[in-house]
Amino acid sequence: MRFEAEGTFPVEVIDAKVTAPKFSTEPGVYDIAIQVKDEAEHEDWWRTEWSDEYGRGNFADRTQKQISMATLKKLGWEHGQEFGKLSTLVGTKTTATVKERDGYFNISFLGGGGNTPQALTGDALAVALAAMAVAIPDEEQAAGQPTAAAAAKPAAEKKEEAPTGEAVEEVNPFL
Repeated sequence: MRFEAEGTFPVEVIDAKVTAPKFSTEPGVYDIAIQVKDEAEHEDWWRTEWSDEYGRGNFADRTQKQISMATLKKLGWEHGQEFGKLSTLVGTKTTATVKERDGYFNISFLGGGGNTPQALTGDALAVALAAMAVAIPDEEQAAGQPTAAAAAKPAAEKKEEAPTGEAVEEVNPFL
């Protein structure tokens, strides 16, 4: 069953292949088609043209190949132009943004459109916290407490002396 409303929906890739172009009649042009399905069993195909033609609107500065590759990379594609491996995308979880046009609901784009925030973890979290601490001093810093930047240093870099004179390793609670 096709999508029945506009919005951004979590979906899973259920098929991916190279197809004849839907619009172009130029030689050497083809489409990459990716079929997705949501939890309510709505499914549809998203198609992108693989050509040297330039996009329209916000994409007028990029070729269709560049636009297509950017979307594939959002889905985790790591095979360059080896499109014989498109089936490796099956099972990928992403989002589909659906728009209504002329009474039909079509997938406008895949990936990057969800409302679920992506948590920072590990080193990325430590860097973000350190940047926030440098940019906006808070009351703890004024009181002489360690800053987030100090807390974000890798544990191996932070050693304190124990009363016995031995080095003691601090644990970073953000990692």
